[in-house]
Amino acid sequence: METLQKQYDKVALIVASVIAIAFAVILAMKSLAFGDQFEEKQVEQREELGDTGTTLITKCINKLDVDQKWTRPENGGIEIPLTVSLPIVEKKDGSIVNMADPATSGLRVAIHPREDADVDVSNRWLWKNGLDYTKTEVLTFDPDGDGFSNLEEYLGQTDPQDAEQFPPFYTKLFLKERGEDRYTLRFSAAINPQFQVVRIFPERKKSWFKAVGESFPDADADPAKGRFTIVAINEKKDARGLDASELMIRDNVRTDNNPFALLKGVETDRPIYWANFVYEFKADTPEPFRVDKGETFSFPNDADTVYTLKEVDASSATISFIPAGKATAEEVTIPLDK
Repeated sequence: METLQKQYDKVALIVASVIAIAFAVILAMKSLAFGDQFEEKQVEQREELGDTGTTLITKCINKLDVDQKWTRPENGGIEIPLTVSLPIVEKKDGSIVNMADPATSGLRVAIHPREDADVDVSNRWLWKNGLDYTKTEVLTFDPDGDGFSNLEEYLGQTDPQDAEQFPPFYTKLFLKERGEDRYTLRFSAAINPQFQVVRIFPERKKSWFKAVGESFPDADADPAKGRFTIVAINEKKDARGLDASELMIRDNVRTDNNPFALLKGVETDRPIYWANFVYEFKADTPEPFRVDKGETFSFPNDADTVYTLKEVDASSATISFIPAGKATAEEVTIPLDK
């Protein structure tokens, strides 16, 4: 065993010696070949120095001698400033719109909600109020949640970003239809100083004995309560000598207040006109409500303002009201709902 151990040591020593010698030989060979890796370049001698850059320097000096003027770049005929950002929009037709220019409009056009016309909204108004004018439906948005669209705020010249500023509530009122209820009167007799007036329709018949200056009907249940006032009597006889007197009546609901005549024994129709309105404030499907001519009404969200229906025809209605902070009434026209 000891003999084997001694032989192993010798063999290991021989192997290590061989490896060391081989490594030394490799290093020596690489050292000898190191100089071959570099190539010596021969430089040709020149008689002239060549271009020293003086031509370029001369051009630069000449440029400095000339007054330099800055010209703003343009896009679609609009000057683009160097240090200011402009809200510029390119339309589908390729034209360029400067939203900051107060003289431009037409990027967003909508149908007027109360008139038979288009509304060409100012581009600057859209931009100044921080509205997303890149959206085609921007005029239908209500960013401040006050119940009025951007289009309605533009027409009312109110701030679409401030819920405390909004157009008048009556701009949400529309006429659905005009209706009428038959109301027929007859001047039946004269018993001075009173005169008998009979309601023929609606049923049932009703008689009043009133003097000049007095009003009728006087019953709460009558839809025309207080509507008529006797103003005069024109006593007449016909060709046969019969009584053909005229009882002059003022219709207190009519705005002209011109008296009309009830002829003795002749039935006269004075219809009660009424309006069917819809109030479209924050309501997807508003319920119609009836207002008789001469009757007053208010909006649920504005109970302090009292409106009166003055006139109504097939295409529009006229209402009056006293604005907050004012002493005199104003009249506005309510259009037919489209």
